[in-house]
Amino acid sequence: MNIQYPGRPDYAGPDSGWTGYVHHNRRYEWCYSFHERLEYIDTKKPENERDTRRHCLVRLDLTEILPVNVLAKAERLQAEGYEYRRALSNGAGMSSCGIRYWALAYSTELSLSRLLQPYDATIIAEVQRLVPDAPWNDTLKVLVFRE
Repeated sequence: MNIQYPGRPDYAGPDSGWTGYVHHNRRYEWCYSFHERLEYIDTKKPENERDTRRHCLVRLDLTEILPVNVLAKAERLQAEGYEYRRALSNGAGMSSCGIRYWALAYSTELSLSRLLQPYDATIIAEVQRLVPDAPWNDTLKVLVFRE
């Protein structure tokens, strides 16, 4: 049974969580819905990117990497940032309320990045272990897609 790779056949794991290669320019981040992300990949991404994106998408178990308190804080920050971004996408725009939400979203993203920075190399090593054939360009810091 596949509970690790949401973009591969017979995935039966959860629909959200810490994930490798959700986007082409980030090694790992939180994915709120694998189902929605895969639908987006299949309908909006260029055809030459789809197989690679699906293949590289990997669910991460950070419980062995992050201390419990760090993992809890990271998930709280992730949830807060999601709520701020959701408010922006629901029409807050650049009103004074929208600018406040944008600033809060940016602030939570920065806090999350700082929180995880000491564990970054270990998390990236885990992503690489789980998807050793990912076409990652270390110089450009992106997944590379075939033409």
